[in-house]
Amino acid sequence: MEVHSAGGLFRKAGEFPAPERVDLPISKDVRQYYRSGPPFLQRYLPYGIAVLASRLLLLLIPVIGVAYPLLRTAPALYGWSMRRRIFRLYGELKYIEVELESLGTIPATELLAQLHRLEERANRLQVPFAFAPFLYQLRNHIALVRARIEQVAARAGR
Repeated sequence: MEVHSAGGLFRKAGEFPAPERVDLPISKDVRQYYRSGPPFLQRYLPYGIAVLASRLLLLLIPVIGVAYPLLRTAPALYGWSMRRRIFRLYGELKYIEVELESLGTIPATELLAQLHRLEERANRLQVPFAFAPFLYQLRNHIALVRARIEQVAARAGR
């Protein structure tokens, strides 16, 4: 508008550019331009930067739409994976306890050896400070099962 609105050899001042139909129909973008002026970003930024910024905004909207839910669930997934590492050891502890209750097929010395291996794995397990209470509870429960195994072995040895 600034460059071409001045008159020239073949046109009067203000005649070009104008939203008049000549040979080609006017596109909706041109109609929008004549109705409200240049787009928001082009009012304040140079044309190349404004076009780049509008394309980046157009790209960022779906990326944010996908990234936001993923970032919201990431802490929960991390917590779940840390608890899973500890609870997997609880599954093995429960197996040892079930074997102790069945009073049977595995001798107490073998159960104590399994319990010792489980305790070693629990001691080597690296967890963040927030999940340390779960690990300390596991160690206490291992000690309780050890005491029960020793108690049953002492009764059986009498």
